[in-house]
Amino acid sequence: MSKNYSLFGILLMTVLLLVSGCSPKKAVLTTDNEKDLANMTTYLEDQGYESSVEEADPDIFPGIRMRIKTGTEILDVYFYENPTALEEVASGIGKDGSSYQNKSKTKVIEISWVSEPHFFKRNTMMVQYIGEDENTLKLLIAYLGPQFAGL
Repeated sequence: MSKNYSLFGILLMTVLLLVSGCSPKKAVLTTDNEKDLANMTTYLEDQGYESSVEEADPDIFPGIRMRIKTGTEILDVYFYENPTALEEVASGIGKDGSSYQNKSKTKVIEISWVSEPHFFKRNTMMVQYIGEDENTLKLLIAYLGPQFAGL
């Protein structure tokens, strides 16, 4: 009977090792992404905003998604390998920010936000702000330039 348990244990360990090796790789920020994120958080702090950064689950848009919280406001920041990859995604976002069409134009998503959408881009990052706080908008425009999509 102990021989069966040993064989079962070996089989179980083998399966666990195989499954763990097959799990999807976690996306990793590039050096440019890390620099863009650090520069943005430094800018926010220089403007008197306390901010925290956390990883966020993927959603509608491709890219590595991080979330910056500044008080009650939330900024979703998507990172791309290079500015060209960012432009491919940004070009698929509707002018009013309520739709997204993927690069191959095989999928269109209509989006209903809880508040006004605002999309900005800089270097390798796209910043999404869903809200109406004038101070937050002024802050984002000052750092990232005018929004490329949204209301």
